[in-house]
Amino acid sequence: MKYTLLTMYVFFVASSAMRQAFLNASCTTTQVDTSFDFDASEYKVCGFCYLNPTTNRSELAAIAFLSEETATVFRAAFNLFKQMCSQPPSIFIVDKDFTEIAVLREVFIGATLLLCTFHVIKYIKNLIAILL
Repeated sequence: MKYTLLTMYVFFVASSAMRQAFLNASCTTTQVDTSFDFDASEYKVCGFCYLNPTTNRSELAAIAFLSEETATVFRAAFNLFKQMCSQPPSIFIVDKDFTEIAVLREVFIGATLLLCTFHVIKYIKNLIAILL
């Protein structure tokens, strides 16, 4: 695995096949999503997904195991992802994690950040519930 880095904060994995498929896709949009309570050691898992136009399927470009969801850790993971990109994505689909959003804006300057559909719908349902 060419892009593997182990630090006290991040274990970043992207195999040669994952990287090559991502680069061949020339995609401009990447979804970043982080799950927590992944296992007993409490690592967080951050996935970098894109739509492969050849297969018309969502695929993982890379995966990062995070020790915690802090700006320092996100910065390390996002910089590692940026290093594997020949042309960084110009659009990111994200969830509502404000730390993640702030660091994405810092690392990928000028990129457009869009809130994922699930979180938009959840927000609208909450607004409707409050108004009713």
